[in-house]
Amino acid sequence: MQKRQLIIIALLAVTFVGMVLTSGVKAQNIAIENSFTVYTEREEYEMGDIVNVLAKGSSIPLGKTITVTDVTAYDIFNQTAAEWHDLSIILNDNQTEKFVGSFAALEAGTYTVNATASDVGTFNVNAITTGSIHSSCWKFFCWSKMHNIKIIPEGSTSTGEPLITNSPANLLLYSVGHSPIKNVWLLLVINENTYDNLDTITTTLGVTVSKSDFKLVTTSWLPLFSADLSINPTYPGSCIRYQVSAIKDKIGTTGNLYFACVHLVDEITTTPTAFTLTVNMNTPTNFKVLLIALGRYNKITCTESLPFNEGSAYSNSTLVIPELETILLITAPLCALGAYTVKRKRK
Repeated sequence: MQKRQLIIIALLAVTFVGMVLTSGVKAQNIAIENSFTVYTEREEYEMGDIVNVLAKGSSIPLGKTITVTDVTAYDIFNQTAAEWHDLSIILNDNQTEKFVGSFAALEAGTYTVNATASDVGTFNVNAITTGSIHSSCWKFFCWSKMHNIKIIPEGSTSTGEPLITNSPANLLLYSVGHSPIKNVWLLLVINENTYDNLDTITTTLGVTVSKSDFKLVTTSWLPLFSADLSINPTYPGSCIRYQVSAIKDKIGTTGNLYFACVHLVDEITTTPTAFTLTVNMNTPTNFKVLLIALGRYNKITCTESLPFNEGSAYSNSTLVIPELETILLITAPLCALGAYTVKRKRK
């Protein structure tokens, strides 16, 4: 019985091969991966940069070719950012890279590039063909360089985050470009002396930052680009960051820094939002609190809590709470934005 079954199977196989040879039917294997790669020149870009998409073979059998036919780039909203179809980019080795096309990265976040390709080979006298469809996927990240948020008073007419050295500090927060900017947070950075003697930092917007909210800075850039529950359960991550070495230079320290991220207001516009920030110390001492504002501007309506793509501009302007004589000198350029006052503690 077993021998008879083997004979029947062999006959069926021969019959099927004969049908294929006489009819010219194409046999096709779907989604073979790792035979080629699609990629960009870098893994990280800034918003507005031109992104070049490339393709290269990775495991092409000797004597075979792979033809890239379709490539699509998707932005952070999974919307098509660029696409190329009906291509005929032939890959026949593992070293030569081929140019697919270019596009501008206009959103901050993670982009995905998907590509498909096919190969065709011939065999036997009837030139029956067999083909395979190949796929490749690539991701890259786009950082924001948008600085349309401002906190004043400033130490000059240039843009810059305030460095709080006296308390309480009366501040104005607003957008200098497109608006509204939503989900606005404060990144607060302090030196070790301030951390050692800190009790709380409070605002008239109902936000209180405790000493326990501050974490030791262990990275080269702030804030963290991905969501982090250890910072705050609702912290969405940031596509705009600041170099820690530059922050140390601004604060005037080579020692440890500590940071905290807190939600401040739901949105800001070009109309200033006024608030007062008070630094409460356990021991009277000099202190420095650097404030950086972060937020999200969406080109389209979005209900998700996406990473920040807006921040306050960085400069060497550090004087924020100056002596009365200096205030009188710097208020003139700010009159169009409304008056502000600074309360000082009695000695």
